[in-house]
Amino acid sequence: MLLVSEESRGDNFGSCVGRLDDINGDGVADFLVGARHAQHQRGAVYVVSGKAVRDRLVSGGEIAISEVHLKKLVGEEEGDLLGWSCAEHSGDFDGDGIGDIAIGARQADGYAVESGAVYVLFSSQLGGSPKSEEVSQLVASKRALKIAGNQRGQRFGSKRRFAAGGDFNGDGIPDMAVGSPGAHEGGIYAGAVWAIDGHLLSEQIESSDGKE
Repeated sequence: MLLVSEESRGDNFGSCVGRLDDINGDGVADFLVGARHAQHQRGAVYVVSGKAVRDRLVSGGEIAISEVHLKKLVGEEEGDLLGWSCAEHSGDFDGDGIGDIAIGARQADGYAVESGAVYVLFSSQLGGSPKSEEVSQLVASKRALKIAGNQRGQRFGSKRRFAAGGDFNGDGIPDMAVGSPGAHEGGIYAGAVWAIDGHLLSEQIESSDGKE
């Protein structure tokens, strides 16, 4: 057995886990682990090397997440709680043949304060970038897409695991389904699930505009 430990006490490491494709091309599938209280509750998500974990399983024991992660993604602001949720499996939204990364920040500011957000990070653009990076930098550099909530307290993206990669409408392009328990359309805190058309997502990804 191998225990992978958090960077700092109270990070809430393991707040979400998601499966990925082989991000770094070493022949072993990788995965995501969230730590929603890291960095003064900005939250963080680690892209973890499946091969590094597999190689350490032989000896077992305990290692730090810093020894096996490929990249650490950090929330935009204190209190965002990035890593509250992760897509349960990666979906290839930009059509490059590699599944992309989708992660939720329950209390991030979107079109309203603390409306929540989901970030889609393009796996093919991970190479050569800093090992630790804020999602705001990724959005600004157009290497990530921010899908933002539009109501205060909506908590868009706060379902611990959400679907990214299912083709709901049969057009051959993966779609996404994201929970929003604070939505009020059906009554106070009635909640909602948003089905997001992957075709529209891919158009946003290809566009030079509309990255939030």
